[in-house]
Amino acid sequence: MMKALVVEDEGLTRDLLSSLLKREFDFDEIAQASDGDEAWQLFLGDEYTFIMIDLIIPKLDGLKLARRILEHDRGQKIIVLSSECDDYTVKEVSRSGIFGYIDKPGMSEFVLLEAIRTVEQSRYAARVYFKVFES
Repeated sequence: MMKALVVEDEGLTRDLLSSLLKREFDFDEIAQASDGDEAWQLFLGDEYTFIMIDLIIPKLDGLKLARRILEHDRGQKIIVLSSECDDYTVKEVSRSGIFGYIDKPGMSEFVLLEAIRTVEQSRYAARVYFKVFES
């Protein structure tokens, strides 16, 4: 049974991400959390094959949550989303073992689908960075 967890504090974005996962991929169940503490409790109580986390969330930030999850299960496939696209953030995400990083300002359905497909098909923690650069 394939299960996904979407961690996003903005309700509309959380619902859109969950809807996209349900519509385009073979997830049997999609759980949602609006903050890091809630997500951690959900993670401990179930097994997820895929997790999407906003980096800027209340109570336990997304990077700390992702690191905690990866300490518990190194093989967990995680994509993080953020509007913070500075070099430091990208470097920290890359070092952490997270599979992919999506820059929210460049996020579109195409970018999301490509990122999710790439990470879902990866057998190794190949770092995937998805950003749309404006010309």
